[in-house]
Amino acid sequence: MSAYSLFLLGYDTHEISLRLGISEAKVLKRITIARDVANNTHTEFEGRLL
Repeated sequence: MSAYSLFLLGYDTHEISLRLGISEAKVLKRITIARDVANNTHTEFEGRLL
């Protein structure tokens, strides 16, 4: 599962970092990017979404 999926299921960033084996900072970055893409606000992905 992705960090964002686990976050939506109610896991906190510490639990997600343990499950995925990555740092909490990376978890936060992945959640932020996924949320922004879902909201179509992340400039890097603008124009690429259908």
